[in-house]
Amino acid sequence: MLLYHFTDAEHWNGILAAGEIRATWQRRNSPPTVHLCRDADPEALPWALRDRRLRILVRVPDAEVHYWPDWAPSHLRPEEEWSLLASSDPSKTSVPNQWNGKPEEWFVVERAVPIAEWEEAIDLDTRSCLWPEGPAL
Repeated sequence: MLLYHFTDAEHWNGILAAGEIRATWQRRNSPPTVHLCRDADPEALPWALRDRRLRILVRVPDAEVHYWPDWAPSHLRPEEEWSLLASSDPSKTSVPNQWNGKPEEWFVVERAVPIAEWEEAIDLDTRSCLWPEGPAL
């Protein structure tokens, strides 16, 4: 499955040096995860994360991908579930919060995503290809 991971420029060198997007997000009884998005637009992310300007396109096995709305309820506290499953679409919520986004576009994998599964990494501000090294888009 082709999905996007968004991150900050300050994390890029560490990700590249590690050769993987580390699984670092963890809640309650969940294993560490990497968050991914089906939508290439950072506007699909929670409001508080939309300033992440590096986008890494990955290809991960379908069988290892968990759809966020199905996965999250058993791994979040009730107050997190309320906010992290709330859409930013005004027709879908009457209670906007800093985490509203498009949860119907979100996925997780319960492991790191190695460089062997990356397709490209793009700096959205400069439109340059960070990996593999190449010309600006």
